Amino acid sequence: MEMIKKRRKIKRVLLVDDDPNDNFFHEREIKKLSPEYVVVAKLTAREALDYLKTFDNTEEEPDPIFLDINMREMSGWDFLNEYADFDIKIRDRVMIIMLTTSENPVY
Repeated sequence: MEMIKKRRKIKRVLLVDDDPNDNFFHEREIKKLSPEYVVVAKLTAREALDYLKTFDNTEEEPDPIFLDINMREMSGWDFLNEYADFDIKIRDRVMIIMLTTSENPVY
C-alpha cells in the first residue's frame, strides 16, 4: 500500500520576482483566494534564499514558493541550484512553482 504524503495547510506564500508589479498582481490574486494567507515578496533570489535560511519552525515556513525564472543577477535556475544544498527535510516540505512572462519557448 502506497503512503500518501499529507500536505500541510498553506499559511504563508513566498513570491520571488524582480518585478514589483508582478509581485503586486500575484499577491492580490492570492489574497482573493484566501485573505488569511501571509504573502511575502522578495525582489531577488538571494534575498529569498537568505529569508528561507531563517526558518527553524515548519509552521512558519512558506509553502508554496512562486519563483520567477528570469531575474537579474541570480535566475530562478540559480536559486534552485543553491536551494538544492538545503536540508532534504526542508526541501521536501516546500513546493516550488516556477513562473515566467517570457515568450521564449525554451522556458
